[in-house]
Order: sequence, then C-alpha cells, then structure tokens
Amino acid sequence: MLARPTVCPSDAPDLAAYDLLAPQLSGGKDSSVMLWSFMRDAAAAGVTDRMITYHATLGPLEWPAVHVDGTRYASMSELAAAQSAACGIPPDRHVEVARPAFLLTEIAAYGRFPRMGSPYCRKYAKESVISTAWTPLVRRLRRELGRPVRILKVMGLRADESRDRAHHPASRNVLTNSARIVDEWLPVKDWPTAAVLEWHQDASPCPTTGPTTPSPVPGTSRAPAAAPVRCACSPPSAICC
Repeated sequence: MLARPTVCPSDAPDLAAYDLLAPQLSGGKDSSVMLWSFMRDAAAAGVTDRMITYHATLGPLEWPAVHVDGTRYASMSELAAAQSAACGIPPDRHVEVARPAFLLTEIAAYGRFPRMGSPYCRKYAKESVISTAWTPLVRRLRRELGRPVRILKVMGLRADESRDRAHHPASRNVLTNSARIVDEWLPVKDWPTAAVLEWHQDASPCPTTGPTTPSPVPGTSRAPAAAPVRCACSPPSAICC
C-alpha cells in the first residue's frame, strides 16, 4: 500500500503550512530534547503561536513525585509541564489529557496487559487520547478555514531506542479525512543516545528527574541520572519496558 502524501513531502516539513503544531511530551529525556529542537524551528518559521504541547497522563499508573535522600523529584506530569514552560510556551498552551477510564480497570475488563512486544497502551492511552483532545479545536478551525485542519503531530521517538523505531519514517501522514490532515514528524529521530544525554548535561533548559528505572525510591543503590530516564508509567504497567 502506498503511503498517503503528507502536507509537506519532506523529512523536514514546512511548519508554516500547518494550522496546529502539537508536540507530545512524556516528560522524559527524549521529549524534552525534541521540544527544544522543535521550538527553535518553530521560532525560525515565526509560528510558535500555533504550538500547543500535550501530555497524556496515565493517572495513578504514572510515575508520581518521589523523595530520595531529602530531594524531591517531580512527577512525569510535572516534568512535561515544566519542559513546556522552559521552552517558552505559555501555561495555557500546555494541555494534560487522560482517558476517562482507569487503565488498570480496562486491563482487568479485557484481559490485555501491556508487555514487551505489545505496549498497546502507547497508542491506546496516549496518542489516541491526544487525538481526541484536538476535536474541539478542529471543529472551530474547520469552520473558519473552510478546509481540513492541518496538524503536525511531533514526537520524540529515536532510532537508537529500538529496531522498530529505527525503521519508523521521520515524516509521514497518519490521518486524512474531511476534517483533519495529521502528519507525524520525528525531529530528533537520528539523535544518538549519547548526544541526548550530553545535551541534558551541558545545554538543557529543561528540568530533569532523578533516580533511574526501575524504582526511584529511597534506599535505591542507583545514582541520580543525568537525564530523565524513568518510564512514563510506574509498575506494574512499566513491565513493558
């Protein structure tokens, strides 16, 4: 099957061609470097006013704030909001969304548990929830523009993370209908992990979190990380990581 054409047929899309620029933040190390990189491009194109950042929280399953050796480390939701603010995005243009049903309740109801090779919660509880959150804005802009709303969904996926992500296109169309055209862009896909960690150590304006996975609890033998490397979700759902 041929790939659907994007609004801008390029691995580096023309940001001015989109009506909504929608970076998706997990609160982790990759989403913060993605947002910093993307914000520079948006500023150069003069379209930062079209940007709204989104964070899909898993509620009780998301890493909470923790205290280790007298230091408080922010929750993933707090980190996502702080990363957005650190890049100059007004608080009213950062949106946190969640599914109406608790993920563990749905797991119990349908017998499906996220696991290695089948982390369906990424699409189901994160990307799909954010897509739904666009609907009121899409309805308004659709009436004003008289055409489908052009949305650029921006994510911090990198090739170094997995074989699957290495083969993931840097730019592609993920939805086209009469109401919206959604393209997806991975601006830091080719950043190696070492470069991401070096950026966090030397140049990051974004706050970072503390002890690494699997368990940021007092008494851990793990040293504080140089960048936020916890999973976005906490055990038991983090088992897929």
